[in-house]
Amino acid sequence: MRLCAALTAATLLSACTTTYAIPKSELVRLDGFKDDNAALLRELGDVMLNRPNDRSRAVRDVEGDTHKFTADTPLALVGPPKEPEELRFRTEEQRFIALGVDATRFQGVPIKPDSQPVIVPMAEVDHGTLREFSLGKTLLLTGGIGRSAANINAGAKTRWSAVLHAVWMLAFITLLGGLASYVP
Repeated sequence: MRLCAALTAATLLSACTTTYAIPKSELVRLDGFKDDNAALLRELGDVMLNRPNDRSRAVRDVEGDTHKFTADTPLALVGPPKEPEELRFRTEEQRFIALGVDATRFQGVPIKPDSQPVIVPMAEVDHGTLREFSLGKTLLLTGGIGRSAANINAGAKTRWSAVLHAVWMLAFITLLGGLASYVP
């Protein structure tokens, strides 16, 4: 059972997010971004974690798809290509509560209270990267692991156990899903 839990955790942390490259020209759309709710969260700690947040900006990736940027969206800056790849400039992936971006520099205030502001000259930036969490991928990747663990523990012997497991999960999510909003 511990092995299943470890596999589930590894799957959640690695494969349930997608990283998108944001061109340097699109980073300017983030100029002036400020999330007052996240600023309160930074000052008060995790007490206000469930406070509603509607502050966002939209940026396009290199393929032209639009992505929502909020204080919960991890962002990193990447420099121009260099050989070997390890010498390429990269900032740590962070979440920001305020951003200032112009032609000369990128300036960001991280959401972590103990972090220093990030100031990077735009001449050193080739593009940015956003990481988005995907609930659909999470359900697809972890569903099989959880179903297998539950069926093994229950002593299941046929493939119908997977069908019944899915029916029970659907019933519980439909009937009790609203209670999830009360979980702190």
